[in-house]
Amino acid sequence: PEAPVFNNGEAEAIEFQRMFAEQGADRLKLTSALRMNATFPYITPIVTLPSRPAMRVMDAGVRDNYGYRVTLAYLHTFREWIAAHTEGVVILQFRDTQKDLDVHPSSSSLIGRMVDPIGSVYDNFVRVQDQDYDLMVQQFSGDNGFPLRVIDVQLRHSDEEQISLSWHLTALERKRVLRTIGSPENQRAFGRLREAFKGPLVNLLVGAGEPGPAGDHAPPR
Repeated sequence: PEAPVFNNGEAEAIEFQRMFAEQGADRLKLTSALRMNATFPYITPIVTLPSRPAMRVMDAGVRDNYGYRVTLAYLHTFREWIAAHTEGVVILQFRDTQKDLDVHPSSSSLIGRMVDPIGSVYDNFVRVQDQDYDLMVQQFSGDNGFPLRVIDVQLRHSDEEQISLSWHLTALERKRVLRTIGSPENQRAFGRLREAFKGPLVNLLVGAGEPGPAGDHAPPR
C-alpha cells in the first residue's frame, strides 16, 4: 500500500520448500500433500511435520476450504507480472457442494430444537467461508490491474442422493458424480470457460509460433 499499515498480524502460512529444505521438501509427492491436506480428526491419522516445535497438520477446510486465501495471496504477490504478461486470470472451482443451498424449515420437536444449534454451526460452516471468499474476490478484483473471473462447477444433488465423504465411492455414487457434469448449470459453466479463452488470448496463443512482420516470433502472453 502507498500508506504504511500498522498491524501486528500473524503469519498464517509458510513456504514449505524453504521451511523443510533440509528434510527433502522438494521430493514431496503430490499424493502425500493431498493426504496431509485431508487430515480429518478421528478419521485419518494426524500428520506431524519435522519442525521445532513440531507442527501438526489439520484438514485445510478448517481454515480455507476452497483455497481462496492462498490463491488470492499468490495473485497479489505476482499481480504486476500477471497484468503485464497475461490477459487475466480464470479461477475454475470444482465444488463438492452447491453454493446456493435450499432452505429447510426448522424442526418443531423438542429434540430438533436441542440439536438445531449444533447442526446450524456445521451446516453454515462452508456458507460463512463462501461469503468471506466472495468479499475477498470483490475487494481483490477492484485493485489488481487485470481481469479476474471465477467459474464454479458444482456437484449438485438432492437430499435423497447423498454422496458419501469417503476415500471410496460406490458405482452408484460415481454415476451421480458423472451425471452432474452434464447438468445445464455445469454446461453453462463450461460455456463461460470456453468464452473466457476466446478473443485476444486465444489469438495470441495460436499465433505464438508464427513469425511476425519482421520475422520474429510473437511473444506468448
